[in-house]
Amino acid sequence: MDFEDTPEEAQFRAGVRAFLAKGAEPRAPGTGMVYRAGNEDPEFRQRAKAWQAKKADAGYAGITWPTHWGGRGGSAIQQVIYDQDSALRR
Repeated sequence: MDFEDTPEEAQFRAGVRAFLAKGAEPRAPGTGMVYRAGNEDPEFRQRAKAWQAKKADAGYAGITWPTHWGGRGGSAIQQVIYDQDSALRR
C-alpha cells in the first residue's frame, strides 16, 4: 500500500501548511487548550471564534461539506491531511 501523497494531495498539504504557518503556532504534543463543555473563559472563546472564522475564510472549515453549504467540496483524504498538520498547531 502506498501512503505517499499524490501530486494533488501534496499541493493541498502545502497549502494547508502555508495557512497554518501564518495563523497557528506550533505546539508541543499534549499541550494546548481545547474547548470543552463548561469552559467559560471569554478570552479563549474569542480566540476560538476568530480561528474558526480564519479557517472558514481560507476554505479549511467544512472541507468535505458540499460547496452549496459553504464547504470546500473536498475529499475525506483532504480532511485527513488538514487534521494531520493542524494537530501540531494551536
